[in-house]
Amino acid sequence: MKIASLFLRDVAFRFRVFPPSSRWLLQPVDIWVRRSASLLGATGDDPAVAKFIVEIAETGSYEPEKVNQGMWYFGAEIAGSEYRLTQTLSDLNKSEDLLGRHLNSLSRASKADSYIVKAVHSARRIKRRIDKLFGKG
Repeated sequence: MKIASLFLRDVAFRFRVFPPSSRWLLQPVDIWVRRSASLLGATGDDPAVAKFIVEIAETGSYEPEKVNQGMWYFGAEIAGSEYRLTQTLSDLNKSEDLLGRHLNSLSRASKADSYIVKAVHSARRIKRRIDKLFGKG
């Protein structure tokens, strides 16, 4: 069920086509989504968690699919552990701090990638000049 929900969620989200009812079927529930939803008050099995996500999203005028994606990303990629997820979801300041550190890390990684790309381009230009100099190009 999770794989089908994941595929359908992403297709529906990409093409902006959402069912008028049973939107909970577009909510894949894995360990991170289940943990996040549980910390926010969800109880029950995976379908109950999926319905909870739709309910809280629509109450706040959010798209349930974005909430689902955000729960997974925050848990799996930002918090990275059940302990950190529990700590950050119980304290908004901790959540914001952890998110800020994550964004800074992504920014630094992006800059490093940019420097690597520039270095590779420079190395290629130097190689072409050397090849030209020695008649290989």
